[in-house]
Amino acid sequence: MKLRVRTWGEGERTVLLVHGLAADSGTWHDIACELAEWGHRVVAPDLRGHGRSPRGYYSPEALASDLVDTLPKGAHLAVGHSFGAAALTLAAQELAPGRLVYAEPYWNIAAVGELPEAETANRLMGTERDQIAAQHPEWPSEAVAAEAEARSRWDPRTMVDLHAFDMPCTPGAAEVPSLVLRAELPSAAPALDEPLLRRRGFDVATVQGAGHVLHRDRPKAFLAALRPLL
Repeated sequence: MKLRVRTWGEGERTVLLVHGLAADSGTWHDIACELAEWGHRVVAPDLRGHGRSPRGYYSPEALASDLVDTLPKGAHLAVGHSFGAAALTLAAQELAPGRLVYAEPYWNIAAVGELPEAETANRLMGTERDQIAAQHPEWPSEAVAAEAEARSRWDPRTMVDLHAFDMPCTPGAAEVPSLVLRAELPSAAPALDEPLLRRRGFDVATVQGAGHVLHRDRPKAFLAALRPLL
């Protein structure tokens, strides 16, 4: 499946940004614009079932296959957030980026037996601006609007279907320079075994003052964490 992508900048080095559940490429706008200002070409897809990409069968492997079929190989850096980080984990070998960032990765989550209805998933996420603003009072109005637009295009069936599958496990080794970013505040992502990650060659950093959506909650700190890899 070919995904819809957005691009920013025309630099020689390419940065890939892969969003999480119920988001889309537009929710990276502020981060992507800053990276483009730094001289990079930024490419961000809408995962299947999100944004303006096609709908279809939802599994971690399917989302990963879409990334391989759509995104350029050999990027300087690839960044994945949440479910996007899980898909990127499965696609990383074939995409072959020079560096990787996994932000709040959905690793080591077992499939659940009782799946919610799509209507329930949609209600849990919250799709209205006032709901999103209440969930994230520190976000500027532009960020709230972008998130609301993304959720209005999201197929909530993705939440249902993806929870029927085991998420990828923590990678056995960091094959390229790799950073795992975690939230300081309580988060929807599973706990990370930081000593294990470091033994396997990963760098680990905490974004202070951020919840699960690191790049929205603390964009300057998020960019500062990326800068050494760029």
